Amino acid sequence: MQPTPSATTIKRIHREIADVKKEDLGPITLNPSRDSLFLWQASLPGPEGSVYEGGVFHVDILLRSEDDF
Repeated sequence: MQPTPSATTIKRIHREIADVKKEDLGPITLNPSRDSLFLWQASLPGPEGSVYEGGVFHVDILLRSEDDF
């Protein structure tokens, strides 16, 4: 069982969500998942001029709930 996150941690994550919504990330998307504030999902395009150009790469970012940041 995971530890219960502190109120400070929850507030900080909500601030981060608000900040991300204000940013122009271009073709990059970054959002918390619908299931958990601690799981974020990102999509990044492959760099132009590379063998990855034209690809879209999906990344899950897991924030540890026991860390205040």
